[in-house]
Amino acid sequence: LPSLVAQGSAAPPLRCDATAAPRLRYGTCKLRDGRLLAYHEEGSGVPIIALHGMGSSRLTWLGAAPLTELCPGARLIAVDRPGYGGSSPPPFGYSYSDFARDLEDLADALHLPSFCVAGHSSGGPYALAAAAVLPGR
Repeated sequence: LPSLVAQGSAAPPLRCDATAAPRLRYGTCKLRDGRLLAYHEEGSGVPIIALHGMGSSRLTWLGAAPLTELCPGARLIAVDRPGYGGSSPPPFGYSYSDFARDLEDLADALHLPSFCVAGHSSGGPYALAAAAVLPGR
């Protein structure tokens, strides 16, 4: 089973009784094969897993203004794709479908029964794979 490894925030990432949530929560998810998937979260509401393009990282999704001001009701979960940023490199033969299963591990660890996906540039095919492989999520 996947598990979360908290790396930094003013409060634990899944704490529900906090009076003021930190602007940004970040950590890694240990996947079923032992690799790590790095992510950060901002906002609350509808979960949207955001995937960066080539040569970038989850930091692409950080803005100057807080997400709660720009998109109230959205919970952005930005992920470092395997081999980028704080995520482990992918194993040999890794596919878009394998990545969708990695997102399923992350969603399970974050207790997300359903979520939206968004991909920028080369993150687009990864978002499409998640939609195809995980249609019920």
